[in-house]
Amino acid sequence: MKKNLLLLLLLLVSALMMACSAQAENPPVTEDVIEVKDQNIEVYGRVAVGEIKQIALTQSVLIERVDVKVGEKLTSNDTIVTLNMDELERQKALLELKAESLRSQLENDNVAYLQANQNYKIIKEKYNTSIENYDKQTKLYEANIIALETLKRYENEMNTVKNELDNANLSVTSSLSDSATSSESLELELKELENQLEDLNAFFTHENIQDQKIVSGMDEVIVSSINVQAGAYNTAYTPIIELYDTSTLLVKASINEEFMKTVKIGQDVTIVASADPETVYEGKISFVSSKAVIDGGETVIPIEIVFNETNELLPNLNVDVMIPME
Repeated sequence: MKKNLLLLLLLLVSALMMACSAQAENPPVTEDVIEVKDQNIEVYGRVAVGEIKQIALTQSVLIERVDVKVGEKLTSNDTIVTLNMDELERQKALLELKAESLRSQLENDNVAYLQANQNYKIIKEKYNTSIENYDKQTKLYEANIIALETLKRYENEMNTVKNELDNANLSVTSSLSDSATSSESLELELKELENQLEDLNAFFTHENIQDQKIVSGMDEVIVSSINVQAGAYNTAYTPIIELYDTSTLLVKASINEEFMKTVKIGQDVTIVASADPETVYEGKISFVSSKAVIDGGETVIPIEIVFNETNELLPNLNVDVMIPME
């Protein structure tokens, strides 16, 4: 009997020990609530410029010297290129002389007509007087006061003046016709010269030209490309130089298509440049493309971000953009 009780006691102890061991290996399950804060979409971007200025002139001109290098930062009065404008100045002086000569010819043509017309008026008065004299002499002849020879003399005088009047009339008509034809031709030629002078004056008064030099005309610009060489002619309307306006810096980036509805215009973002990871810049999304593109085998949405404040970042620098998930 005692053996049976002892065996039962040992079994109970063993069972209790096994139960405690099982509880130690499998503790009670409890649920932990994890709160996620400040989630961001992180995208890669590149610094770009919003405005690029090209300088071109209205005349072909000789480049005497290039005074800048690609990548150089300029202010508004910095010289970019030195020009040789001697030939253009000679052209302008010659055109001005020709234009003045044409104006003088136009005035002379008008004077010739006025003189012919004035001469006609004088002869017309003379002819009217000769008619009156002839009429008087006719009455005297009919009254047997004068001889026929005397009447014939007045008649011949009247006819002579009549011939002078006809010639004067032809002179007026001819001078008027010649003046009109000549004036039309001269006026067309003068108009062409004046147009050439206007183009030259536009060149000499170009906003970027100062004392035979081309200046940037803008602060905070960087030379992006130079398209001329010293000693060569630059063709009219061909860009001489391209400038980046660094006051319009922005970031161009792309987001994965799955975040299309998350990113909105006006949304605040933070920007960190790879060249300066210690500095954080603030900005806003200014553009979200309405068209997706394929980049590296992935479908993405191009976006643009403007900085809230001016900074010293350079075009083409790499940046990381953190866009808060709203």
